Amino acid sequence: MNIPDKTLLYVAVFLCTIRIGTSQICDSFVVNVQSVTDVACVFEASGSVTVEIFDGAAPYVYSIFDSTDTEITNSGTVSDENFTFTNLLADTYRTEVMDVNNCIIEVNTTVSEPEGLVSTVTVFSDISCFGNNDGELGVTATGGTPPYMYSLRRGGVEVIPASTDAIFSGLSPADYEVIVTDTFGCQVFASVVLQEPDVLTLQIIEIRDLFCFDDQSGSITAEAMRGVPPYEYSIDNFVNHQVSPSFANLPAGNYTISCRDSNACIVSLQVTIINPVPVLAEVEIDYFSVSDNTIEVIGNGGTPPFSYSLQQEATVIETNTSGVFNVPAANYTLQLTDANGCIFEEEIIISYEDTNSDGIADNDEDVNGNGVLDDDDTDGDDIPDYLDDDDDNDGVDSAGEIANLKKFSTHFNANFLDTDEDLIPNHRDTDDDNDGIPTIEEDYNGNGDPTDDDTDNSGIPDYLEQGVALSVAENIVSNRFSFYPNPVTSELSIEFNDLGGATIEVSIFDVWGNKVFSKDGVATDQMLSINVSSLSAAMYFVVIDNGDIKGIKKMFKR
Repeated sequence: MNIPDKTLLYVAVFLCTIRIGTSQICDSFVVNVQSVTDVACVFEASGSVTVEIFDGAAPYVYSIFDSTDTEITNSGTVSDENFTFTNLLADTYRTEVMDVNNCIIEVNTTVSEPEGLVSTVTVFSDISCFGNNDGELGVTATGGTPPYMYSLRRGGVEVIPASTDAIFSGLSPADYEVIVTDTFGCQVFASVVLQEPDVLTLQIIEIRDLFCFDDQSGSITAEAMRGVPPYEYSIDNFVNHQVSPSFANLPAGNYTISCRDSNACIVSLQVTIINPVPVLAEVEIDYFSVSDNTIEVIGNGGTPPFSYSLQQEATVIETNTSGVFNVPAANYTLQLTDANGCIFEEEIIISYEDTNSDGIADNDEDVNGNGVLDDDDTDGDDIPDYLDDDDDNDGVDSAGEIANLKKFSTHFNANFLDTDEDLIPNHRDTDDDNDGIPTIEEDYNGNGDPTDDDTDNSGIPDYLEQGVALSVAENIVSNRFSFYPNPVTSELSIEFNDLGGATIEVSIFDVWGNKVFSKDGVATDQMLSINVSSLSAAMYFVVIDNGDIKGIKKMFKR
């Protein structure tokens, strides 16, 4: 091949400069760039250049110089007619080949590199709430050689392996490293931090319980801190919500107060608004006459101290702090007010009636307090107490058994005599002095009137004097019958002694004089068994009577 002296030869788009010596021996020497391998990754020494020679004279020396004319490497003396320079950076290179005749051929070539691989990491969302794992990252890659693979590391440990998905979700707060890898394995790294907010907290500043029973004066005030303001508050799971942390006009009850921040993080607390004890009044009425009666009121519950007011037809008659009013019979409105201004009202009707003129107002004859007078019959004689002159059938008229000496009340505060202080007023007590001898049995002179029997000349009738009990009557009670067990729970067994086989009536009375059991025609020559399990736990009186024989004993029911 003849190449003119100092002629430029272009072979396969590479420029070759041929240096020719003084002889024509170099004319046939040709050098070509056989191949160029570009750099796979930017700044990486992975390029290569392969040259080949024709019609040279071996051995050869291959050399390559960078763009600063610095020799990168040479082959030394070799016989090969092609040589590859490796581990080259992207640059413009000059390749020299010298043969044994000192003929030198230069070839210029360029090793390229791709556009630099660049990644951009976007934090789509930091952690929404303290302790959550809902952070999300997105990655955008350019340069290098697509397609790309994306992976995620935390603390040097891979947490999401490489994939084509450029979005990472479900992340916890931490420092992350995002790796983008292109087709040639070139990688670029980017660091990013996912943050979480401070924990949202809620504290109760104030709870106000109700001022008055069942009103709606309760309130709750809370305060949120940290998290991500602004906040909104709710007490009904955000069916309704508000920016104010205070809730007013609340009734008593249990509440869940919740706070939600701008990231929708929620914190809740349980609170209770307490209902105070209602204002109540214990009202006692002493019935004396149409024109003179006493109302005594004792306030309880609520918040003491109390003030008391008595009104009639919306007109205040009297206001005081004692709760005692002396008034004629009429209709009244009682108003009790506590320290919080809570009010209790009750209608009071004072109607003084004494149908049988025994000195006991009809209201006080309603023993069971049900508002019905006709079902109160202490002695079981089928005559209601309010019509009965002798309520307990003890031979002493009820009018003679009342006196303003002892107070006793079941529903109303009437003044009655209670000689033995057993809380049974004499006019309903079959044994007024609790000496074990029924009052009617203490008619020792047999004239039908126990009030004129004073065997010890003490000036006190025997039926009111516990120390006086004649042996005849006492024997009737103590020796003629007995029962067991006492106290009793269910079955009461009664035995009779020396009654000659007489038949009698056996009755049981409560302390109010109500007959709760009765059996007539009981044979006294055998034991009687009575089931008392239905009776309430209390004291009762067991009475035997057939007109000629009469006895009474106390029984205690458990």
